[in-house]
Amino acid sequence: MASGSELAYNWVRQQVTDGHVPAGSFIDEATICEATGVSRTPAREALNRLAGERFIEIIPRRGARVRELSPDEVLQTFEARFLIESAVVGKAIRSNEATEILTEMRRHLSAMEEVEYPTTHAERLRHLEADRLFHRAYMAAVGNQLILDFYDSLWPLHERHALLTTGALRDWYADVGDQHRAIYRSLSEGDEPGTLALLAIHLRPFSRWRASYDFNRKA
Repeated sequence: MASGSELAYNWVRQQVTDGHVPAGSFIDEATICEATGVSRTPAREALNRLAGERFIEIIPRRGARVRELSPDEVLQTFEARFLIESAVVGKAIRSNEATEILTEMRRHLSAMEEVEYPTTHAERLRHLEADRLFHRAYMAAVGNQLILDFYDSLWPLHERHALLTTGALRDWYADVGDQHRAIYRSLSEGDEPGTLALLAIHLRPFSRWRASYDFNRKA
């Protein structure tokens, strides 16, 4: 069973990613407590956690405000992902654990394929989690916990972008499945230049296109 803090965290996060609490709006502990049935301490813990993930910002004497996301921030998130992932591809191919890495990637690719065209919030979350774990499987080859921690810190913003732009990205799901399958095949064949080219297609054009969408809107 989820803790009170986890319940509050999940509720606030869904309100933000669904656009029900738009950027610039304040959300207070009392509202969280009423909606989730938790006390103020778990609600406060949830808000602090979300502040650390850059979903909200704590304004002294005013409360918690949903952060606005700029196109530049979206681009920077995907640029950071590309720089980190492209630096790790060769290590993953040459790793002594390459077979295990590919097995993990195949497992998470299958999970994405089960919800390849998600229509509900729950399905979108499943797709995003499988997406995260697919990329995280070869990222583990970096062998540097500081880099992994930074990489992991990018994903909450990635998730918020993706969930808020779902309506505009329905056609994108058809492409992203093919891209993940191509990345998997290229890595399994030991093709480092090919995998880097595929990552550039997968991340860079997508991030530029997505940045033009108004993801600070209200649902």
